[in-house]
Amino acid sequence: MSTALVSTDASFGPWCIPSRGQNMIMNFYAVNKKIDVDTIIPEPLFSRTLSTTRWVKKNKHLTRIILSSIHQIPTDKAYLNEFINDLKDVEIHFSLEDISGKGEEFLRDIIEEVKIFEKTPSVDYQLVKNYQDLVDIMQEKKPAPFA
Repeated sequence: MSTALVSTDASFGPWCIPSRGQNMIMNFYAVNKKIDVDTIIPEPLFSRTLSTTRWVKKNKHLTRIILSSIHQIPTDKAYLNEFINDLKDVEIHFSLEDISGKGEEFLRDIIEEVKIFEKTPSVDYQLVKNYQDLVDIMQEKKPAPFA
């Protein structure tokens, strides 16, 4: 069995986490879950296809990968079926969401969850001046400055 940590571009979904931070998050997750890691895969900058991971899986016989977030998996329809076909037999862990699973149905469910998140407006935190503004927004006492 071979397990890999997969770091991607720093910006994905609502997150902006540099590779070093991603590796810390995934290592902490692996230690807590008692998972032995023997491979680290750095995906290329600006890549959203996990093609390096798919290539390594075929050559190193990966059985498990750990990503920082569900937002790192490809959602582009051009790559989606290739991704699912190549990794449906790999156990995939998402550290920040504490979700793991395997199989085509699991991956399609995760992709649907990512699509829901993409449609949800997020607060533009640069327009929040202090903690009280944020509390008021969360308690709906003040309209949120959406990004």
